[in-house]
Amino acid sequence: VRLGDLGELVLLDTRLAGRDPHADTDDPPLDDPGRTMLGPAQSAWVEERLADRRGPWVLLVSSVVFNEMRVPVPGRVGLNRPFPAGYLSDDGVALNSDGWDGDPAERDRLVRAMRERGRGVVVLSGDVHSSWAFEGPADDTGPVAVELTCPAVTSAPMGEMLPVGGDLEYADEVTLVRS
Repeated sequence: VRLGDLGELVLLDTRLAGRDPHADTDDPPLDDPGRTMLGPAQSAWVEERLADRRGPWVLLVSSVVFNEMRVPVPGRVGLNRPFPAGYLSDDGVALNSDGWDGDPAERDRLVRAMRERGRGVVVLSGDVHSSWAFEGPADDTGPVAVELTCPAVTSAPMGEMLPVGGDLEYADEVTLVRS
């Protein structure tokens, strides 16, 4: 959706078209570069939209959190309640495999496209039942965007679903405080 001279609103389908069925499973493995949330056609389209510099801003809308989110779960092999559905345990850390954490290679490709754009990318997301603000995602040289995550209207907050003592962290080890 063009926003006049300001830029573009880019709406992603992260639930239906092109998505591998992989919530709560690591098949294909998380590090498989072919694992996809968008599918090839939509992935190419969003990279094209990020490359379009007709306006200073791109508002990229994802129904799931784009930034990496990790919940430490030392000593647990698998995940059951009280964790929300869509999480996998990987070496003592719960990953939201139902979100972009389940498609790290595809996320990395979009991060490169954001870096090539240069600036002006804002990611709008949801589906973790809590509010977040991220300076990122980032690559080796630093943040390529900012992300704002809105809460659910009627669902229990994510913080209420975590085990006692669970803290949330994101990729560069900054601990986030839950309320």
